[in-house]
Amino acid sequence: MGGAGKTQLSLEYCIRMKDSRRFRAIFWLDASSRNTLYGSMETAAKQLLPDRVFDDSEAAVTLVKDVLSSWSEPMATSFR
Repeated sequence: MGGAGKTQLSLEYCIRMKDSRRFRAIFWLDASSRNTLYGSMETAAKQLLPDRVFDDSEAAVTLVKDVLSSWSEPMATSFR
C-alpha cells in the first residue's frame, strides 16, 4: 500500500515519543526480508553495545532480544 503516508506517520510518532522521553530507545527495523531484518537487528545491537563484536547476525539478534526483554520501560518498534 505505497503512498499512503505510513512512513511519515511512523516518523512523526517517533519524533513525538523521543521528545516526550517516554521510551528509552526507538529502533527502525526493516522487515521487508529476513536479511534486511537481521541487518537492522545488527545495527540495533551496535547501538546498544557499540564496543561488542558479533560473530554473526544470529548473535546480534539474540543480544537485541535479550537486552530489550530485560528493559522494564515500554518499547515502540516500527516495522517497514
